[in-house]
Formats: sequence, C-alpha cells, structure tokens
Amino acid sequence: LASALVEAIIEAHATGGALSADAVLRARRLRRLQFNSQRALRALMARLAQDNGFWPAAKWACDNDLQGTPKHSAQRRSRAAERLAIRHLRTAGVRGRTEAELSLRTTTPDFIVDAGLPTGIRWVDVKHAYGRGDAGRLAPGVARYCEDWGPGLLLFTLGYTEAFAEDMRAGSPVWV
Repeated sequence: LASALVEAIIEAHATGGALSADAVLRARRLRRLQFNSQRALRALMARLAQDNGFWPAAKWACDNDLQGTPKHSAQRRSRAAERLAIRHLRTAGVRGRTEAELSLRTTTPDFIVDAGLPTGIRWVDVKHAYGRGDAGRLAPGVARYCEDWGPGLLLFTLGYTEAFAEDMRAGSPVWV
C-alpha cells in the first residue's frame, strides 16, 4: 500500500493543482486498488488531512526530485548530464564550443555546434529533467537561442511528453 500511496501522491502533484488528501484520493492509481486497500488509504488520508505539516513536506519532496534531494545535488547531476552529452557529441565527431567557452555571449546554450551534424542543428541544451507541463516556461530562452544561434536541440535526460514536445516545436525551430 505504501508504494501505491507514493505513486498517488506523485500523480496528484503532477496535475499541477494543490497537493492535498482530496487530490490524492482522486488519483487513478488509488481507484485501481481493491476495495479494502482503498478503504485503508481513505482512512489514512482522513488523518493526513488533519496534519498541517505533511502536505507542505510532500509538495517539497515532489518539487525536489521526489526524493527530497537538495537543489545543489540536482544541479550537480545536471552538470554531469551536460558533460556526458557533450562528450558523446564530440565522440561522434561533432565539433563545437561549450557554454564555458562562450561565457562572453549573452545567451549560451550548453553546446554550440560548429560542424558535424547534417540536420542543421546549431546548438544543444541539456535539461536533466522530465519535459512535461507548461512549455511556456522554457519558450523565452529557446526563442533567444534560436534568434542568436539558429535551430537547436533540447535534450531531456529523463524523457518528455509528446504534448510538451509539440508545444516547444510550435513556438521555435527546435528538436526535442
């Protein structure tokens, strides 16, 4: 039951609304459980609804990689993913410059492609995240990259939803 409850909390958080006992009880994951399991979790949700400290803590855990990972750890993993992607690009024969090598520019994606990609991609930006939700939060940065550098590629190391990718492609010449 504990894993079903965690999955339901994550599902409720992913909807974007307020994280609460009611939101968790509406999760599809809980509706698939057998009646006795549902009844036990409803009783638990009634108790958690009274707890003022649980829901802010659960929201914080979901916002921070679901594990309660501090932001500096997530940033370190993100930089490692960027370095790995750049290493793979260079191993494949793609020549280019990194964000650090372009520090004087106003907009700097993670990697600027100088040569080696036949598709016309001019820049690569690695996101160590799952691409979902509102594409508008990334759209301004992507539009600036496209304006300064041309068409580019967003690489989401944890995957993405097709709806998110379509929204990104609709706004700029970018591959996701």
